Amino acid sequence: MNADELLSCYAELHTLSQEMLLHAQQEQWDELLALEQARIPLLQQIANVDLSDFDLPAATRVALQEQIAAILEADRQTGELTESWLSELRGIFASANNERKISDTYR
Repeated sequence: MNADELLSCYAELHTLSQEMLLHAQQEQWDELLALEQARIPLLQQIANVDLSDFDLPAATRVALQEQIAAILEADRQTGELTESWLSELRGIFASANNERKISDTYR
């Protein structure tokens, strides 16, 4: 991977992370999951990349660090929203399971 590919990869990750956060805020879970799948190959590409291996200008390095921080923050927020959704789903499933047990009891 060269420097241009690295920067492009992080730019795409940033865009996808922001889109994922937007979908999580709007509770559009299917769209969120699709974007997460699209991110996997990008994450695999940078998994073993050491930024110190690239001779990037200082301004580019700072911008990249800011972009990485923004990606991590969007991921954190998305994770919080997703956890809320999962808690809600657990409650729905528990309620449905209880209703089924009650129904089974009276059959």
